[in-house]
Amino acid sequence: MEKMKTYFTRMGDGSGVHMTEGTIREDLEAGTREAARCGKIPKLSKDELDYLYEIIVTPTNVIGVKRGMEVVTTSESGCFKLNYQAHIPMDRTTSALVNERVLCLDSVDIGNIDYSYRSVKPILHDEAKIMEMVQSQAIFPVLYGGMPDLGRYTKPNGPVDNWSELLPLGKINEARAAQEEAVEYAVKDLVYIAEGMIAAGADGMLFDTCGASGDADFLAALKAIELIKQKFPDFGIEIGMAGEFVMGMHGNLKYEGTRLAGLYPHKQVKQAEKAGANIFSPVINTNSNMSFPWNISRAVTFVKACVEDSNIPIHPNMGMGMGGTPMTTVPAVDAASRAVKAMVEIAKIDGLLIGTGDPFGNEAIHETAAGMGGIRTAGDLVLRLQLAKSMRLIEAKKYVAEKLGVTPIELCDCLVMQDIRETLDIGYSMPTDGAAKGIEAKFRIADILDIKINSVERFKRKILKL
Repeated sequence: MEKMKTYFTRMGDGSGVHMTEGTIREDLEAGTREAARCGKIPKLSKDELDYLYEIIVTPTNVIGVKRGMEVVTTSESGCFKLNYQAHIPMDRTTSALVNERVLCLDSVDIGNIDYSYRSVKPILHDEAKIMEMVQSQAIFPVLYGGMPDLGRYTKPNGPVDNWSELLPLGKINEARAAQEEAVEYAVKDLVYIAEGMIAAGADGMLFDTCGASGDADFLAALKAIELIKQKFPDFGIEIGMAGEFVMGMHGNLKYEGTRLAGLYPHKQVKQAEKAGANIFSPVINTNSNMSFPWNISRAVTFVKACVEDSNIPIHPNMGMGMGGTPMTTVPAVDAASRAVKAMVEIAKIDGLLIGTGDPFGNEAIHETAAGMGGIRTAGDLVLRLQLAKSMRLIEAKKYVAEKLGVTPIELCDCLVMQDIRETLDIGYSMPTDGAAKGIEAKFRIADILDIKINSVERFKRKILKL
C-alpha cells in the first residue's frame, strides 16, 4: 500500500509535525469555523482556505508576500529586545538606531523594561530624556510603549482593593467598585505620561496589552486616549489588545454606550475609533495544543473581519503566541513567514505589530517576508501617514508615492528609493558623509509630506526662543 504523502508544519507550541493534505484541510476548516462561531463573523471562503493551504504546503523555508503588497511595521518592546533580552550591551538610543539602520524597521517603541505605565510615572523625567536623545538621532517614527496594567493599582502595592481576591468571596459590588476606582487612577497616569512624551518629541504612544485585567483595563486605555486626543489631536496613538476576547472582570462597564465585556476584535476596533486611536492592533491568541493550520485559519478569520469593519489601520500583533505564530520565544521562520503572508494577502491588513520573541524570528523575518523596509525604502514615510492621519495602507502608499513622484509599487524598491532619498536628502540606511540624519532629515520629510512631526515642531519652538 502506497504511503500517504505528508507535509511538514508545526503545532501551536512550535514543535514540528507532519500532516496529510486531508488533515491540514480539516484543521483549516475547523479553525475558521471556530472563529466564526465565537465572533459571529463570516468564515473564510473556499478559495481563501485553498490559498491558505497552498501557503502552508509551499516547499520553501521562508515565504514572502507578493511584490507590491508589503506592509508597514510597528513594534512593542522593540528597543529592549536587543539589550535586556538579547543581552547585548547597548542603551535604548543605540538600540533604536540599530532597529532603524540595520533591521530597517518602519518604527520602534522605546518603552521601559517594566513595560507598565504605572512604573514609569515616577521616572518620567528620565524616560523623557531618552526620548529626546532618540528623536535627535532617529529618522523613523519612535513611539513610547507600555501597558495600562490595571492590576498594578491593587493592594498591597497599589491604592485599591484587589478585585481578584474580592470576587471569590462573593463581594461583587466591592470588586466592581475597586475596578472603577483603579480606572480613574490609571487614566490620570496614562495622560500624564503621554503629556511628558509629547513634550519630549515622541511620534506617538503605544497602549499595549489593553484588556489584560479585563474590561476595566480596556476602558482605562479608551478614556485616556480620548483625553489625550482632545488636547493633542495630531498626536499618533496605537492601541494593542491582550487577547481576542475582552474578559468581563467587571461585566457592566460601557464606553460610549457599548458594553466592553465580550467584545471580539471587529467590535473592539469600533471603540478604539470612537476614542480617537490612529492604529488598532488586535491580538488572536495561539492555542499551543492545536496545529499551525488550525491557528492561522482561526487568526486570519478574526482579523479579516476586523479589517473589513475598521476605518483605521489594522496592525495585528504577530509576536510569539499571537496571530497564528507558535507560542515559543524563538519563532520558527517557516511558520512566522507563513503567518505574515496569510495575514497580508487574505486578511488584507495595513501593517504588523511586531510582538515579543527573538529579533531574528520576529523583526528580521517579518521585514523580510512582508515589510516595506523602513528608511531603506519608504516604510517610515508611509507609517507617518498612518500615525498622523489614520490612513489605511493603500491610501497612505498612494499619498507618499504622489509626493515623491513614483508609483506605489516603487516605494518598496530599494534602488529606486535610495536614489530618491539621496536626492531629497531625507536620510537612508547607509548614509554618506554630510547626508541628513535625525532631526535634519525629519525637517525635510515634514515639508515633503506636508505633515507635522512632533520633534520637528518642538525643535522649531526651541529655535524661536533664541
